[in-house]
Amino acid sequence: FEAVRSFAPDVILISARMTNHYNDLNEIAPVVFSRVGVSTCAFAEEMNENTRLIAALFGAEAKAERDIAEREKRQEALRKKTLGRSVLLIVTGERGMLLYDDMSIYGFLYNDFGFSFPMASDPKGSHGKPVTMETLSKVDVDYVFTFDRGEALGTQSDKGEAMRRELAAGFAARGIPVLTLGAATWYLCQHGVQGCQRGL
Repeated sequence: FEAVRSFAPDVILISARMTNHYNDLNEIAPVVFSRVGVSTCAFAEEMNENTRLIAALFGAEAKAERDIAEREKRQEALRKKTLGRSVLLIVTGERGMLLYDDMSIYGFLYNDFGFSFPMASDPKGSHGKPVTMETLSKVDVDYVFTFDRGEALGTQSDKGEAMRRELAAGFAARGIPVLTLGAATWYLCQHGVQGCQRGL
């Protein structure tokens, strides 16, 4: 908390993960709770709510409405392109390969961006479910998205790099495109206004 205090913030924004620290942070500066990221199937609604919440703090409501309209326009255009297309999101790192489905924190890929998930969903796997190449080799999918968690946190490892190579080679052999996403955007900022725009 001393690191936060050193910035002398005027306001502190927190999400669900930080609610246990509300009182400690509130001693430093007024705390505003952002609901974004709480639901796995209401991403667009939460993004709009979050945008308006932050805009109200700075008197930027008009800009917020323009940003929301632009995001909704881009999202609708994306949904037209993803209709009937399936994707897997696989995050590599020290914990191995983790698969994120439509019930996970990345559910917006499916519920909002329009892709379909080509496997059975797991309501208990909101933060990723371990998966192996053997299992993935049996999945019929159009695209694979991936990024390395360590890259976002500055803790890249040889293990993560080896998994990325294995992933790319395994799907390339089947003619399935593997797209590497920006780790910082997708791991740290996916629920932010600018992060969402970059993701789209």
